[in-house]
Amino acid sequence: MLTKTKAQITEKKQLNNDTVLIKLKTEQAIEFTAGQYLIIDIQKDGQIFKRLYSIASPDFQNKDFDLIIQLVEGGAGSEFFKNAKINQTVTVTGPAGHFILRKNNHNKVFLATGTGIAPIRSMLYSYILRQPEEKLELIWGMKNTESLYLIDELNNWQKQQPNFTYKLCLSRETSDNPACFRGHLQDYINQNKDKLISDTTDFYICGNRDMTEEVKNLLLKLGAKPNQIYFEKF
Repeated sequence: MLTKTKAQITEKKQLNNDTVLIKLKTEQAIEFTAGQYLIIDIQKDGQIFKRLYSIASPDFQNKDFDLIIQLVEGGAGSEFFKNAKINQTVTVTGPAGHFILRKNNHNKVFLATGTGIAPIRSMLYSYILRQPEEKLELIWGMKNTESLYLIDELNNWQKQQPNFTYKLCLSRETSDNPACFRGHLQDYINQNKDKLISDTTDFYICGNRDMTEEVKNLLLKLGAKPNQIYFEKF
């Protein structure tokens, strides 16, 4: 059931040159499942535009929400959040969406590019603290070292949960960084297909439409079954 409520912007943090973390506190609780999104009413030029933003915070927080937003020039939502002030109020509706973890004991590989990390962060944040026994791997595609964020958080999760690992794929990195894979996320999948593809591994993909389709088709080509692949496009 959808809940419509007012929310106050409590924090705004620049993550890299075109990405911000927005923290919202809602008047009413919104119970959600990790991976779902909120619908935000954006006012511009006397009109209201509805924009969908994945929840990036854990599912045990039902009144405090994180959004990870890429600021796109000219976008109604981007312009609003670029200029938004602390304590400003917005109207929020949610939760919505079906991109959620399936309840099984399969190993899980999370594949994200850019702000596609948002719903996956919610899934991992919610799930890692429950100490799951299955293996969890994040493969996150970004441009270069300067574009990265959340790295301290990922390192802390890796220390807390021995079953969790992550790999950063940097498509435009020019320096030698042994901690990262130089190339696209799809290149990494191809080079590590024997390790990644199995009958007991599920894949969760989030990124732009082209990336999501390409990665889904690549996984199918490499032997993954359709019922092992879940995705969210934006």
